[in-house]
Amino acid sequence: FGFSKRVALLAGILKCPHTAANKDRYDVDQTIISQLSSAVKGRIAIICDDMIRTGGSMLQTADRCYEAGAVDVMVMATHLVLSGGARERFKEKGINRIIGADTFPGTQKDDLLEVYSVAPIIASELVHYLRVV
Repeated sequence: FGFSKRVALLAGILKCPHTAANKDRYDVDQTIISQLSSAVKGRIAIICDDMIRTGGSMLQTADRCYEAGAVDVMVMATHLVLSGGARERFKEKGINRIIGADTFPGTQKDDLLEVYSVAPIIASELVHYLRVV
């Protein structure tokens, strides 16, 4: 639910329904994702989060999406850390594309990752800010 306002904004831009997964953290790297709504039934679910470290939360969310009737799952996150075998776990789950930003050192596009630079967005905001001041 912490990321749900951004997801709602993105869903509005894409003109599609959205839902939020409830993530309960019970240890540093241990979470439980509870059931989510049937808004994904018969659709491709796009899971959005701020960061992927081990992939555990995202992969649990993918499971909940399939359980709720999603026909496929795509993954999107800002920071693509992908540590401790995360890449392999995503591929094993059938997730073949992760979309994210170049905000983590060394992150580059490859057969799994679609990586976009944040530099143009930051530059645009700086130009706007400097012209306003």
